[in-house]
Amino acid sequence: MPDELPKIDIDTPEDLDFFVQGIRAHARSLLEQYSKEKGIASNHLPLLQRAIDQWLLNGQIQVEPNMLVNGLSFAEFARQPREMEDYDQRLEMRLQDLIHLIGDLTHKAIEYRKAVPSARVMALQRKQDLLDEIAAEEAAIEARKIQARANAGSDGDRHAAHERTEEMAAALKTSMQELNDLPTSMLGRSENAAEYIEAAARVRQLFQA
Repeated sequence: MPDELPKIDIDTPEDLDFFVQGIRAHARSLLEQYSKEKGIASNHLPLLQRAIDQWLLNGQIQVEPNMLVNGLSFAEFARQPREMEDYDQRLEMRLQDLIHLIGDLTHKAIEYRKAVPSARVMALQRKQDLLDEIAAEEAAIEARKIQARANAGSDGDRHAAHERTEEMAAALKTSMQELNDLPTSMLGRSENAAEYIEAAARVRQLFQA
C-alpha cells in the first residue's frame, strides 16, 4: 500500500519527529482528560502512555516508506549523516577562522591608526634635523668662500679651500636628497612645499655664487 501513495518529501527526519511529538502530546492530553472523567487510577497512566508511544512508533514505521528526506529514502539518508555532519563542522570551523581573521584585521587596523601619528612626528623631527644640518652646511660654505677670497694670494690655500668647499657642497647635496626622500604623503605636500622651495633656492644660490 505505501508504494501506491505519492511520497511526501521533507527536509529532515526531525520534521517527522516534530509531527509525531505533536500527536503524542495531544494523545496524552486526551488520555489524562479521559482518565479523570472515567475515574481511572493514576497508577495506570504510565502503562497507557507507553501503549500510545508504541502505537505511534508502529505508525511511524509504516509511514516512513512513503516519505523522502530531500529526495532520499530514510535508509539512504541514514547512511549519509556522518558526511553531512563533517561538512557542517568544516563550515563551522571556516566561519570561526573568518571571525578570528576579522578580529585580527580590526586589531591591526587600530594599531596602524595609532602608529601613524607617531611615525609622522618622527618624520617631521627628521626633516627638521635635516633643515638644521643644511643651515649649518650653508654657513660653513659661506665661511669657506670668505676664507678662500682672503687667501687669494696663495695657490695652495685656494686649492685647499676649494676642495673643502666642494666636500661640504657634496654633503649638502646628500642632505637635500635625504630630505626629498622623506614620505611626503605622510607629512603633507602643502605643509612642506614652501620649505622645500626655500631650501632648494638656497642651494642654487650657493653653487651660483
